[in-house]
Amino acid sequence: MGFCDDRDVIVCFDLRYEKFTFIHIEMFGQLIDYKGKLAVFHWEDDVVNRLNLNLWALEDVEKQEWSKYAYTSTDDKLYNYISIVGETTSGEIVFSTYMYTPKNPFYVSYFNPERETLQHVEIHGFGEAFKQPCRVLFFVNHIENLDINDLKLLKAVHAPLEKSEYVCPSDSESD
Repeated sequence: MGFCDDRDVIVCFDLRYEKFTFIHIEMFGQLIDYKGKLAVFHWEDDVVNRLNLNLWALEDVEKQEWSKYAYTSTDDKLYNYISIVGETTSGEIVFSTYMYTPKNPFYVSYFNPERETLQHVEIHGFGEAFKQPCRVLFFVNHIENLDINDLKLLKAVHAPLEKSEYVCPSDSESD
């Protein structure tokens, strides 16, 4: 098998058996995890201001069978400098423009390959601090560990859904 035929391949190395496997792909793009499967995500602008989004998910490694999803958008909210951010738990591919410029709106976009939908969320609030173009980094499904020991602070953030039998000591002192 020759590999000088202008085809893109993914090279896999099995640590257990110390064996190489070559997976041929239709088009080079960004490798991502799509619903627990290896996937290649590729996008390109064409000459008539359309954005073509393509996703190939590897269904069977041995047979090298791929699921293919394609979507074309003429949405003017998308422009150069898009970057893959990750995948949501519902299988949407999240990407954004990675350069913030004060003259252009900044969007985070959600692409659902199975439903062929593309949704945008405009991000506001960069404010006066960013008068020059800058690179923006996003993280999908980031959860901050909040260790709140102050019951009053916790009550201020989220009101209880039902009446609590616990009385905060500082509440009873003010009665």
